[in-house]
Amino acid sequence: MKTRRKKTLKQQEHSQTCLSSAEPSQSSAKQNKNTRRSSWFPHFIEHIFVVVLAVVLLGLAAILVFSLSFLNPISRAYSNMNFSDLYFQNLRLHEKPDTSDLVTIVDMTSLHERGDLAELLTQIDAMEPATVGVDVIFQGLKDDHTGNQLLIDAVGSLESKFIFGNKLLDYDPEQAVFTSQLQSFFCDSVKIKEGYTNLTDNMEKNVIRNYTTEQSLNSAKVPSFSYAIAKTFDNSLGKPADNSYINYGNHVFRIVPPDELDDYEDYINNHIVIVGALTEEADTHRSPVGKMSGVEIQAYTLETILQRKDIHNAPSWLSWFVAIALCLLFELFFQSIVNYVNKHNKNMFLVFLLKSSLLTTIILAIGLTVANWICYKMFKHANIYLDATLILSLMALVVIARFYYAGIIAAIRTKSKHPFVENSMFK
Repeated sequence: MKTRRKKTLKQQEHSQTCLSSAEPSQSSAKQNKNTRRSSWFPHFIEHIFVVVLAVVLLGLAAILVFSLSFLNPISRAYSNMNFSDLYFQNLRLHEKPDTSDLVTIVDMTSLHERGDLAELLTQIDAMEPATVGVDVIFQGLKDDHTGNQLLIDAVGSLESKFIFGNKLLDYDPEQAVFTSQLQSFFCDSVKIKEGYTNLTDNMEKNVIRNYTTEQSLNSAKVPSFSYAIAKTFDNSLGKPADNSYINYGNHVFRIVPPDELDDYEDYINNHIVIVGALTEEADTHRSPVGKMSGVEIQAYTLETILQRKDIHNAPSWLSWFVAIALCLLFELFFQSIVNYVNKHNKNMFLVFLLKSSLLTTIILAIGLTVANWICYKMFKHANIYLDATLILSLMALVVIARFYYAGIIAAIRTKSKHPFVENSMFK
């Protein structure tokens, strides 16, 4: 009995010893876990502070640029800045262009007599195109009475698949309507289909990036030239989102001279034909891929609508979300590089990079390149344009925000010994 009791007592003592030895181990593990959390969490909060400070700096810059009159040129330049231009140029630079199988352009720049234009339209009609858009406004009667009459007779005999261009005038910004229009002289005597040829630059010589499908003319809604052609070609076509991007993708159009129509009949028969002047300086505009005639812009707009290739602006909240997320990742990447260099402070080259601020330039260049690449891929494959100007500006301001935040921490340390300040990465 005594022997059994001694064994039991020894077992209890052994188990208590094991428990007592385990308790410090568990306590130490828990303490290490808390230590690790206490080391990274405040630092992560600091990264968030830096990004928030960058957002504040961007807001202050926007207020200054858009409110101070002497900065108006900067404001106008910023408002007309769009990375979609760069993306379209990049698409054309690295890929061989395709020739459109849908739209053919007939260049009538060399034709000045209305009798010749009447003959051209009649000849195109005889080749049985699918739809024809005439991007010409025959303004007023001319002294050539024969030519006037020939044009009236020709237009009167054309099928309803012909769309003629007009121009909306006298815009009322308060009512958001046009109050008059410029039409061809034969509109009162011949029933025709029309569409306005106004582009989205509002005569300000801006880059033509977007298109509209309809506008208000007094109390009526009227279609754009390109949308009227598209609806005539495909009556089941739905109305695309207004003010979308024209897709200046990597394709070109066949240009047919008026005296060579017979040689290109295969590209007129059952095709969409746009008749207009390709080399008329008055109808030349800035596009994302260079100077371009209004006829070509109408052709790109038409193909965008029919092929449903329009590129949409991402919602503001999405651009902001992507901008802040990328900036936070960029800030974490930036600090990880700085930490690596600080750990290798015996390396002469790395110390030079850090102290000369060349490292900052390299890291910023890498960050901007990656962000721009992401925006380009979204543009190319998802047909969504993220506000790259916002994203890249905010990312650049993260670098400045780091210096400002370091200054704030240094200033606070002169008055406070708070652990958050004492353990800051920026002290």
